Amino acid sequence: MLKISLLLAFAAIYGLNLLDVRVSHPKSEIADSSPSRMPAAVSTPAVFREQFVNPAEVAPRVHAPTAIINAHGELHSYWYGGSFEGAEDVTIHGARFDPETNVWTDHREIISSISASTRTGYWVRKIGNPVAFAHPDGRVWLFYVNVTIGGWAMSAINLATSSDGGRTFEGDKRLVTSPFFNRSTLVKTPALELANGSIVLPVHHQMVAKHGELLTLNRHGDVVGKRRMPSELPALQPAVVNLPDGTLVAFLRSSAGKVLRSSSENLGTTWSPAMIVDVPNPDSALAVVSTPTGLLLAFNNDPKNRDRLSLAHSDDGGNTWREFHQLEYQPNLHEHDHTFEFSYPWLVKDENGFYHLFYAWQRTFIKHVRFNEAWLAGRLQGEV
Repeated sequence: MLKISLLLAFAAIYGLNLLDVRVSHPKSEIADSSPSRMPAAVSTPAVFREQFVNPAEVAPRVHAPTAIINAHGELHSYWYGGSFEGAEDVTIHGARFDPETNVWTDHREIISSISASTRTGYWVRKIGNPVAFAHPDGRVWLFYVNVTIGGWAMSAINLATSSDGGRTFEGDKRLVTSPFFNRSTLVKTPALELANGSIVLPVHHQMVAKHGELLTLNRHGDVVGKRRMPSELPALQPAVVNLPDGTLVAFLRSSAGKVLRSSSENLGTTWSPAMIVDVPNPDSALAVVSTPTGLLLAFNNDPKNRDRLSLAHSDDGGNTWREFHQLEYQPNLHEHDHTFEFSYPWLVKDENGFYHLFYAWQRTFIKHVRFNEAWLAGRLQGEV
């Protein structure tokens, strides 16, 4: 009994993953290629375009898109696809947008459970949500959820790195986010660089209690800090945005039927208790970015169903919102009918003033919607 107690104490102090099955494989070789520079787009009045990213034949079900603008100005998107969510054949896919032809090209498989096991040295049974981040030094980081045993509540986070603009990834490693068993930490929303140069990654805890957290990472991608976002209600997948005055604001999904909001005035060191804001939420993911006039939110505009996807704007830091555009709406028969689903939005803005929105379209396609400042301004003023 004494030996067991000592072992558990040692694990708690040094962050050992006692439930991991350690395996040894040779490191795989990754091909290297140099991306070309993306031509500058011309921002014309009221541009709004829609298209699908993925070919239908690659995977029967797709979900959880993420995207980055790399150091060369290229737009890359990633998502997971397989038989169904949580299936062991799920893999992470990627593609690159060609602005000259307006076509998504260079479709490829990025990570599988087999490659994740090989490169991390830990057995990975299934993988989930990817989160891409364009590192300030030019690398692309790709975080992704992985499970060894159990369901999503037993998840950990892996990090893969790309040195060729996001085309190929290697060096996968498991992040240590908890000192005991290293379980129940998941990702969905973008990482960001703070004013002090720190890189932070919003995550959430899902075992027993559900709450948001903010991880601080060093330049190697190791976790060097973690802060909890307190909430009396179940809260998941915090989407964090930096306001002009330096305040960090997190918007979280909740089973309460409304969006939750938490804020930090000290770069994420402490967070206010998450409070309800008057925005419907069917316990589904959100996406938020800054605009010249405030905040832009992509969300499911219904308290119980994911059949309606809308855009909303806030000019007071996300305390109040106004829906100004409906992207999708095909009504389901009832809240347990998921025939029509438009969910898990992701927003990224490029240097030419274009917003790129990605979301799962009926879990069959990844849809890409792009629009410029002129279209946004016109919609907000009711002119477009």
